[in-house]
Amino acid sequence: MLRLLSSLIVISICYYYTTAETESNILNVATKDELLKIMMEMSKEMKQIRVQHDEFLQVKKELIWTQTELKIIKDEQLKTKHVMGELIIVKQDLVKANEKLHILEKEQEVAKDIQTQLLITQKEQTVILHSLEVRNTTSMKKTRKVIKSVKHKNGFPNVSRDKIDQEYSDNTHSNETVQAKAIISEIPTSKRNHRGVKRSPVVPKVAFTATISNTLSGLNNLGQPLVFDDVHLNIGDGYNKQSGLFRAPVSGLYLILMTISTDYSTGPDVVVVRNGSRLCATIPSMNDHSYAGSPCNVIVQLMQGDEVWAKVYSRFATDRIRDGMCSTFSVALLSMDGSTSS
Repeated sequence: MLRLLSSLIVISICYYYTTAETESNILNVATKDELLKIMMEMSKEMKQIRVQHDEFLQVKKELIWTQTELKIIKDEQLKTKHVMGELIIVKQDLVKANEKLHILEKEQEVAKDIQTQLLITQKEQTVILHSLEVRNTTSMKKTRKVIKSVKHKNGFPNVSRDKIDQEYSDNTHSNETVQAKAIISEIPTSKRNHRGVKRSPVVPKVAFTATISNTLSGLNNLGQPLVFDDVHLNIGDGYNKQSGLFRAPVSGLYLILMTISTDYSTGPDVVVVRNGSRLCATIPSMNDHSYAGSPCNVIVQLMQGDEVWAKVYSRFATDRIRDGMCSTFSVALLSMDGSTSS
């Protein structure tokens, strides 16, 4: 555009000069002065045109920057919309997690009540067993005393059941004799009757407790067994500290306790599984503490040979599981299925 205007000015000047030479008789000094004046005015107009052209270029640059900023704002709006969608999903997941946590708390309370009842029952059975042992010892002493008295009177081996009964009848007013007679009356008269007596089943002791010796981080093997390598108790040899698996040596009712402690609230989700099926899960705490713990307790029926282990279900970039007594895994046999007889 500037070149076009310059060309027009040059053409105009040439035109004026040509006209002046052709009509030199007509032009005078005043006409030349007017031509110079016109050229100066045109020069001023050219400067103004250049200024306007520069202003136009500046406005154009500003428009380009404005378009770029508008595009950036539009992209940010799209990102914000996407983040809002993710926040809605996270909120829904938190609601579900809170519901699961509420259910787990109820199950934990039930498990605690059952454990308390089992402890009370165990104490009662211990007291009853001790009482029976005392009564049995006292009764055996009294029985030996009565039998010894009968043998002394009648001579050994000419002692019959009738003579012992006669000794009882002669001492009906003695409490010791009455108790001894009751015990002797329960003595089997043949091996056949002895074989018919049922024995109480012997429940084997099965229990283990293990912890993690070193803090675990970089948990990338999702689904792999979480190994508690520091074993404090392993009665029955059901737990393998190399593989992290517990194999039930007998069928029965088992109590499973696990606690996972993490450095931050964004710790991993850890589940306890039986033969690959989930039994319970830990949920990281939603507080802002530097570390948080989460329990996973359940009472479950296991068959002989069933395998139980812990595994990482989901993780964050900052996942760490604390070592020592902060993270534990325990299993104990509560009762055994069925009964045995001989």
